[in-house]
Amino acid sequence: MNNILNTNFDTLYLFAGMVLVELIISYIMLAHRNLNLIRIFMAVLSGNAFTSLLCLFVPAGSSDFGYYTWLGIAFAVTVVFEWVFYLAYFRDRENTASNSRFFFCSLIGNIVSFAVIAILNQLDILS
Repeated sequence: MNNILNTNFDTLYLFAGMVLVELIISYIMLAHRNLNLIRIFMAVLSGNAFTSLLCLFVPAGSSDFGYYTWLGIAFAVTVVFEWVFYLAYFRDRENTASNSRFFFCSLIGNIVSFAVIAILNQLDILS
C-alpha cells in the first residue's frame, strides 16, 4: 500500500521543500511581529515532521477520486496539527501574534505545499 505522500528515500527532497516553502511563508507573515527565525524554523520543522509521519499511515487510494479525497483529509489534519505546533512554540508572553495569524500561516503554507504534491503526483513525478 502506498501512502498519500508517495514517500520513500527517492522523494525525501519533498520534505525539505515543504519545510522551506512553509518557513518562507511563515516568516513573511510573521515578520512584523519580531519573532525569532530559529523558533519559526523549529515550529515549521517539527510540525512538518510530525504530520509527515502521520501521513505515512494515510492510504493513497486507487483512483484519482480516492487519492484527492485522502489528500484533502491529510491537508485538513496537517493544517490543524501544524497550527497547534505554532501555538506551542509561541505561547510565551512576548508573542504579539494572534492565534488566527498562526492558523493562516499553517493554512497558506500547506495550501502551497499540498498543491505542489498534487501537481507532482498528477505529472507522475512522485510515482
